[in-house]
Amino acid sequence: TQWVSITNSFVMELLRQKEYGFSTYRNSFCPDEIYKQTICWNSEFRTKVYCLDDESKGSMRMIGWQDGQLKDWSNDDYLLLMKSCRLFARKFNSNNLEIVNNIIENNI
Repeated sequence: TQWVSITNSFVMELLRQKEYGFSTYRNSFCPDEIYKQTICWNSEFRTKVYCLDDESKGSMRMIGWQDGQLKDWSNDDYLLLMKSCRLFARKFNSNNLEIVNNIIENNI
């Protein structure tokens, strides 16, 4: 996924390979979804990926899918989100801020 958390040392590796990234992916359709992964997979950082078997666990993000589409979290999902071992969640919508406010108010 393009939604990742990376270490400072991997950021430095991406910056070191900046020209490679620009020249290789300049005309690609979705470079944000493949350039980091390609550089990581072909480097020493490959062995440091947290979880290769489960993208959600590996990125530590709760991502809701419904009929192949990203699902906006709602207040109905509060318990599911709070019971999750994930550090992050996406996708929230400004039309449904009740869930965000509920998370903030109950976890300070």
